[in-house]
Amino acid sequence: MSELKPCPFCGAEATRFTIGDDEPNNAGGDVIVCTGCQASSHVEFGRKENLVSCWNQRAESVNTDLLEALKALKRAHDTFDPDEWIDAEAAADAAISRAEKPHG
Repeated sequence: MSELKPCPFCGAEATRFTIGDDEPNNAGGDVIVCTGCQASSHVEFGRKENLVSCWNQRAESVNTDLLEALKALKRAHDTFDPDEWIDAEAAADAAISRAEKPHG
């Protein structure tokens, strides 16, 4: 089984467990819960093998695009080079475009 990533909201450890009979509406379902802020995954009854990968999924590609755009802006600011400003604008446009695309 894959290792759980920390909570995407607070960074605390997460734990997976099967819900018991004390919660009859969800008994037998598996859930992942943050030990810090109590954020949780959906309750999975059927395809439990996908629960960890759903919890571990992060929007890293958008973050990477934004980081590259910020680095380009910093270079442009530091050098006062017009070509660096053009590169920075292109990087920012690419990051915005990717962030606005629906995820699926």
